[in-house]
Amino acid sequence: MTVKYTQEELLGKIFKFGESLQLGILTIYYICDIFPKKNEIDKLFFSGKELSKILSRSEFFFNNIRRELLDENFVQYCGTISKKKHSFVQIYTITKQGADFAAEIIESKIQEFSNLFNDLTLRLEQRYKEYNKELMSSENNIVIRSIEEIKNDLKKIAEENNAKMLTTYKSDENKIIFRCKECNKEFKDIYKNIKRRKEPKIACPFCFPELRPNTYIPEELREKIAQYVLVELRQITIYNLVEKEILENIVSIRDSVFRQIEIKKIPSLDNRIQADADFRQYIKNYIQLIVKLLIKIKLLNETKQKINITEVAKETHDKNIVSLKSWVVFSTKIIQYLRQNLDFNIRSCHHDTFQKSAQVSIRNFRNLYKLVDDITITYLKKDLQMKIDIHYNGICQGNNGTCQFNVDYRFLPALSHHHLLKNYKKLITRKEFKYILPHTILNLKFERAIKLMQTQIGGLGLACLNCHFSKHHVIYNFSPIFTFLQKLSLENINENPSDVLIKLKSLVSIYYNQKKEKTKMSKNYTQAQQKTMIKDGIRKSTLAFVKKKYSIQFLFGNDYVCPICRKANINEHLNCFVAHHTNEDIFRDDLEKIEFGKEYKKKDIDWLIENIIIQECVFICINCHQMLHAVNFRDYALTILESKTDEIFVRNYYSQLDKQISKLKNRILIFKKKIENHLIQIPNPLQLIFEKGDGLKRNLICIYYICEVFSKDKENPFFTSGELNFIINKARSFRNFKHKLIHIDYIQVVENFQRIYHITPKGKEKARELINQKLNDFPKRFRDLIDIWENNYVEYQLKMKQNKYFFGKEIL
Repeated sequence: MTVKYTQEELLGKIFKFGESLQLGILTIYYICDIFPKKNEIDKLFFSGKELSKILSRSEFFFNNIRRELLDENFVQYCGTISKKKHSFVQIYTITKQGADFAAEIIESKIQEFSNLFNDLTLRLEQRYKEYNKELMSSENNIVIRSIEEIKNDLKKIAEENNAKMLTTYKSDENKIIFRCKECNKEFKDIYKNIKRRKEPKIACPFCFPELRPNTYIPEELREKIAQYVLVELRQITIYNLVEKEILENIVSIRDSVFRQIEIKKIPSLDNRIQADADFRQYIKNYIQLIVKLLIKIKLLNETKQKINITEVAKETHDKNIVSLKSWVVFSTKIIQYLRQNLDFNIRSCHHDTFQKSAQVSIRNFRNLYKLVDDITITYLKKDLQMKIDIHYNGICQGNNGTCQFNVDYRFLPALSHHHLLKNYKKLITRKEFKYILPHTILNLKFERAIKLMQTQIGGLGLACLNCHFSKHHVIYNFSPIFTFLQKLSLENINENPSDVLIKLKSLVSIYYNQKKEKTKMSKNYTQAQQKTMIKDGIRKSTLAFVKKKYSIQFLFGNDYVCPICRKANINEHLNCFVAHHTNEDIFRDDLEKIEFGKEYKKKDIDWLIENIIIQECVFICINCHQMLHAVNFRDYALTILESKTDEIFVRNYYSQLDKQISKLKNRILIFKKKIENHLIQIPNPLQLIFEKGDGLKRNLICIYYICEVFSKDKENPFFTSGELNFIINKARSFRNFKHKLIHIDYIQVVENFQRIYHITPKGKEKARELINQKLNDFPKRFRDLIDIWENNYVEYQLKMKQNKYFFGKEIL
């Protein structure tokens, strides 16, 4: 039977996590060298959008690998194209070095995945045809403008306008400098992207001052001018003045501020003010504009009205002095300055529209953004003598300096601070240094938050939740356990569940032996009891990962990756996946909402899978889960990040997130329908023989084998609670059933020995009955289980002899 895979599944099987560059260059090779020739298309280039569409990846796929492709000289930029409805698209072509690299990848992938790779190339070619169907006919031609053609066009335009081009055009981003042939002065082109203007013209700003753009004033000088204006404004009360008096004040304040600028002799302004009369008048006009803005703000504030920053900026704006966009930004900064430094109680209309429940959350997000983006904080080192500076650039620092998930400030809810020193609480010896939970600083004012962060010795790092969670999960990061879980698959567990459990037991012993010196011992239990309990905890934690991986693979297939970020996968980041409830409406009735974090340790596989389906849960990584629940960040991204570009990125991210969650939910609903119609049987391979409630039977059978079969060469067939628990591999199994076994006369306490027991004739009879039943129902599995028990029995006896606690000798 041939299995048909989707393109997504094929990509997931052939290209593993971290192979984005290989996947990109291979597809580019096919787009530039193979597919055009097969389909008779005269097109040997590609665009980022085309690559993303053919791979069915997000629009940012090419952006993520573009820099590396260019640095390695695998692709090169070759200009722009003009196309219907898609004007001026940046295009690239593959280099010989890139083609050679792609050929090596193809050769290795064909050897490893021959049939799957052929299927994938067919899918990619089909996508290529769909995207380039307009080019199948010769009527639809693309006009290609190479770098050389753009250079020639620019030189021609410069010559026509009596100028000479001094710089070489390389890309849209580089600045082009010209020299006027009349005045022999150099100037930058006043337009960005000269090749796109409708009327190609280059004008020298010295020869044609009317075409000169608005004069640029540095940010610090703008603030200086604004401060001078504020000092003058604080001396007058606006609401007692009539309109005429206000206008008179504007002129007087403007002239006063201008005199201060001249007296203060600001170097960057002084020379231009003295030499350029036009600039002198421009500064006066600019000051007058600031005065108008501040008087408007003060008038609204003193009459206790709400301020709409955009509207105030539009009312006071003069396009001959500054652009509206710059003026709105400046107006926002002025209001922030008034609030923070002069204690103006300004109520902004925009901020007052927030719901009360969202205001604290938005404030915390804004606080976090200021604490992680372009800021340096000084900390004390571990020795409390030297200092270190940690710079936060809004990017997750990961565990080793790099983040596998490429998380930055645009995923703000998924970022958090963490202590860089291990076991930080134990290192605190001085009273003045206290341990703080990093998230608690978000409720404080910015300056207070920084001071509190500086008290943390060794510093706080910045990490996304995936990296942070991975850092603290010691058992999962233990190399042998990690490798075991990484190679584990649905087929392994279904076919050899007993082997999985045996391997699990050996891993627990390896982990315990390496970590036992660091384990904290309790005085309430003996050393043997503590060892059993610690091992049981390790076993449960590791087995929880086995159950979790099995559940995800059963529902969503092997090699499952987070459907949203496409970076976390269950083979390498299993501990980062969480179950997300897609439908909160189902909990309005009597259905209780289950948080599956702790349930992996307690419940069986079939219970987990069944309840994940009933609760309509899907699996995503912690980063994406946190983003999903950050409703206020989603709704107010522009307010928090203060960037329209970042807001568009966030909006696109959430749009993609919703689509992927919807797809996964549909899959879960299909499973749910099958459960309701009894059309699906959920397996539980790790629940080998004994079902829920069979603990008493399991204990009795094991006691029978210890006393009657395994110890047949011994003169005293007894057992202890520790021995039984060790063989069954359960920390407190016997304690849970001891009184009941004694009460129904299946076991008895050995005379003169309170903690040693033996099986009664009644217990033997019942045990034989249960054994025959299990042999009939599970012949192979039951024998495998007895073999495991016998190995555990031998191991236990050897350990007791080594420790000189062999109870058989004590009794004799």
